[in-house]
Amino acid sequence: MFIKKLKQAAAKKVLENSLKNQDLLTENDKNKISSFACILNVDEFNHTEVFYELAKELGLRQDQFKMIGFTASDIQKANFSVPVFSPDDLGWNGKIENGDIREFLDKEYDLLLNYYEEAPLILSLASVYTKAKFRVGLKEKNEKYNNMILGVAAKEFLKFKPELLKYLSILKKI
Repeated sequence: MFIKKLKQAAAKKVLENSLKNQDLLTENDKNKISSFACILNVDEFNHTEVFYELAKELGLRQDQFKMIGFTASDIQKANFSVPVFSPDDLGWNGKIENGDIREFLDKEYDLLLNYYEEAPLILSLASVYTKAKFRVGLKEKNEKYNNMILGVAAKEFLKFKPELLKYLSILKKI
Protein backbone atom coordinates (compact mmCIF):
# COMPACT_ATOMS: atom_id res chain seq x y z
CA MET A 1 0.00 0.00 0.00
CA PHE A 2 2.85 2.38 0.85
CA ILE A 3 4.57 1.73 -2.48
CA LYS A 4 1.31 2.36 -4.36
CA LYS A 5 0.85 5.74 -2.63
CA LEU A 6 4.49 6.64 -3.31
CA LYS A 7 4.03 5.83 -7.03
CA GLN A 8 0.86 7.94 -7.15
CA ALA A 9 2.55 10.91 -5.47
CA ALA A 10 5.43 10.79 -7.97
CA ALA A 11 2.97 10.44 -10.86
CA LYS A 12 0.97 13.49 -9.70
CA LYS A 13 4.16 15.53 -9.67
CA VAL A 14 5.06 14.35 -13.19
CA LEU A 15 1.53 15.20 -14.40
CA GLU A 16 1.66 18.70 -12.91
CA ASN A 17 5.07 19.37 -14.46
CA SER A 18 3.93 18.05 -17.84
CA LEU A 19 0.90 20.32 -17.80
CA LYS A 20 3.03 23.35 -16.93
CA ASN A 21 5.41 22.64 -19.81
CA GLN A 22 2.69 21.86 -22.35
CA ASP A 23 1.24 24.65 -24.45
CA LEU A 24 -1.65 23.03 -26.27
CA LEU A 25 -2.52 26.03 -28.41
CA THR A 26 0.89 26.32 -30.07
CA GLU A 27 0.52 22.75 -31.32
CA ASN A 28 -2.73 23.61 -33.08
CA ASP A 29 -1.87 23.78 -36.76
CA LYS A 30 -3.97 24.15 -39.90
CA ASN A 31 -3.20 20.71 -41.36
CA LYS A 32 -5.97 18.29 -42.15
CA ILE A 33 -6.29 15.19 -39.99
CA SER A 34 -4.31 12.26 -41.33
CA SER A 35 -4.02 10.28 -38.09
CA PHE A 36 -6.48 9.86 -35.25
CA ALA A 37 -6.18 8.36 -31.78
CA CYS A 38 -8.73 7.75 -29.07
CA ILE A 39 -8.31 7.14 -25.35
CA LEU A 40 -11.51 5.63 -24.04
CA ASN A 41 -12.66 4.92 -20.50
CA VAL A 42 -14.38 1.59 -21.16
CA ASP A 43 -16.08 1.76 -17.76
CA GLU A 44 -18.04 4.81 -19.00
CA PHE A 45 -18.56 3.85 -22.65
CA ASN A 46 -17.62 0.52 -24.22
CA HIS A 47 -18.87 0.81 -27.80
CA THR A 48 -15.53 0.85 -29.59
CA GLU A 49 -17.03 0.19 -33.03
CA VAL A 50 -18.44 3.74 -33.25
CA PHE A 51 -14.91 5.16 -33.21
CA TYR A 52 -13.84 2.96 -36.11
CA GLU A 53 -16.86 4.26 -38.02
CA LEU A 54 -15.90 7.83 -37.08
CA ALA A 55 -12.37 7.24 -38.41
CA LYS A 56 -13.87 6.04 -41.71
CA GLU A 57 -16.03 9.18 -41.89
CA LEU A 58 -12.89 11.25 -41.39
CA GLY A 59 -11.48 9.51 -44.46
CA LEU A 60 -8.87 7.53 -42.56
CA ARG A 61 -7.68 4.01 -43.19
CA GLN A 62 -7.58 1.48 -40.39
CA ASP A 63 -3.80 1.92 -39.97
CA GLN A 64 -4.30 5.68 -39.42
CA PHE A 65 -6.50 5.13 -36.36
CA LYS A 66 -5.45 3.77 -32.96
CA MET A 67 -7.46 3.32 -29.79
CA ILE A 68 -6.69 2.29 -26.23
CA GLY A 69 -8.98 1.79 -23.29
CA PHE A 70 -8.81 2.29 -19.56
CA THR A 71 -10.64 0.34 -16.90
CA ALA A 72 -10.55 0.50 -13.14
CA SER A 73 -11.66 -3.14 -12.94
CA ASP A 74 -9.56 -6.29 -13.17
CA ILE A 75 -8.29 -6.62 -16.73
CA GLN A 76 -7.70 -10.37 -16.36
CA LYS A 77 -11.40 -11.04 -15.85
CA ALA A 78 -12.65 -8.78 -18.62
CA ASN A 79 -12.81 -9.12 -22.38
CA PHE A 80 -12.08 -5.96 -24.38
CA SER A 81 -11.79 -5.35 -28.12
CA VAL A 82 -8.94 -2.82 -27.71
CA PRO A 83 -5.70 -2.80 -25.68
CA VAL A 84 -6.61 -1.81 -22.13
CA PHE A 85 -4.66 -0.49 -19.16
CA SER A 86 -5.57 -0.09 -15.51
CA PRO A 87 -4.28 1.62 -12.36
CA ASP A 88 -2.05 -1.44 -11.83
CA ASP A 89 0.02 -0.31 -14.86
CA LEU A 90 1.26 2.82 -13.07
CA GLY A 91 5.00 2.51 -12.49
CA TRP A 92 7.63 4.66 -10.86
CA ASN A 93 7.90 8.35 -11.75
CA GLY A 94 4.58 8.35 -13.57
CA LYS A 95 5.60 5.79 -16.18
CA ILE A 96 2.94 3.56 -17.68
CA GLU A 97 4.19 -0.02 -17.64
CA ASN A 98 2.11 -1.67 -20.32
CA GLY A 99 3.71 -2.58 -23.66
CA ASP A 100 0.58 -2.04 -25.77
CA ILE A 101 -0.01 1.36 -24.23
CA ARG A 102 3.65 2.39 -24.55
CA GLU A 103 3.44 1.55 -28.26
CA PHE A 104 0.34 3.77 -28.56
CA LEU A 105 2.06 6.62 -26.71
CA ASP A 106 5.19 6.45 -28.89
CA LYS A 107 3.32 7.40 -32.08
CA GLU A 108 2.31 10.88 -33.21
CA TYR A 109 -1.28 11.80 -34.08
CA ASP A 110 -3.01 14.76 -35.66
CA LEU A 111 -6.13 14.31 -33.52
CA LEU A 112 -6.49 12.81 -30.05
CA LEU A 113 -9.95 12.15 -28.70
CA ASN A 114 -9.98 11.93 -24.89
CA TYR A 115 -13.33 10.19 -24.61
CA TYR A 116 -13.93 10.08 -20.88
CA GLU A 117 -15.52 12.17 -18.18
CA GLU A 118 -13.73 10.92 -15.08
CA ALA A 119 -9.94 10.94 -15.27
CA PRO A 120 -8.07 8.82 -12.76
CA LEU A 121 -4.38 9.72 -12.49
CA ILE A 122 -3.08 7.12 -14.94
CA LEU A 123 -5.71 8.09 -17.53
CA SER A 124 -4.66 11.75 -17.27
CA LEU A 125 -1.03 10.71 -17.67
CA ALA A 126 -1.82 8.70 -20.80
CA SER A 127 -3.54 11.75 -22.26
CA VAL A 128 -0.65 14.07 -21.50
CA TYR A 129 1.95 11.56 -22.75
CA THR A 130 0.18 11.10 -26.10
CA LYS A 131 1.88 13.10 -28.85
CA ALA A 132 -1.02 14.88 -30.54
CA LYS A 133 -1.33 18.15 -32.41
CA PHE A 134 -4.99 18.70 -31.55
CA ARG A 135 -6.92 17.29 -28.59
CA VAL A 136 -10.66 17.03 -28.05
CA GLY A 137 -12.27 16.06 -24.76
CA LEU A 138 -15.56 15.78 -22.93
CA LYS A 139 -16.86 17.97 -20.14
CA GLU A 140 -15.14 20.92 -18.55
CA LYS A 141 -13.32 18.79 -15.97
CA ASN A 142 -10.64 17.85 -18.51
CA GLU A 143 -10.04 21.25 -20.08
CA LYS A 144 -6.35 21.41 -19.22
CA TYR A 145 -5.59 18.34 -21.39
CA ASN A 146 -7.50 19.47 -24.46
CA ASN A 147 -7.65 22.18 -27.12
CA MET A 148 -11.40 21.80 -27.48
CA ILE A 149 -14.08 20.58 -25.07
CA LEU A 150 -17.48 19.36 -26.17
CA GLY A 151 -19.94 19.50 -23.26
CA VAL A 152 -21.43 16.08 -23.92
CA ALA A 153 -21.60 13.06 -21.63
CA ALA A 154 -19.67 9.94 -22.68
CA LYS A 155 -22.93 8.02 -23.10
CA GLU A 156 -24.18 10.59 -25.64
CA PHE A 157 -22.06 9.62 -28.64
CA LEU A 158 -24.91 10.36 -31.04
CA LYS A 159 -24.81 14.00 -29.87
CA PHE A 160 -21.03 14.09 -29.71
CA LYS A 161 -20.24 12.91 -33.23
CA PRO A 162 -22.06 15.65 -35.23
CA GLU A 163 -20.67 18.33 -32.91
CA LEU A 164 -17.12 17.03 -33.38
CA LEU A 165 -17.50 16.89 -37.16
CA LYS A 166 -19.01 20.38 -37.22
CA TYR A 167 -16.15 21.95 -35.28
CA LEU A 168 -13.44 20.04 -37.12
CA SER A 169 -14.96 21.33 -40.34
CA ILE A 170 -15.06 24.92 -39.04
CA LEU A 171 -11.41 24.61 -38.02
CA LYS A 172 -10.62 23.20 -41.50
CA LYS A 173 -9.25 19.99 -40.02
CA ILE A 174 -11.41 17.82 -42.30
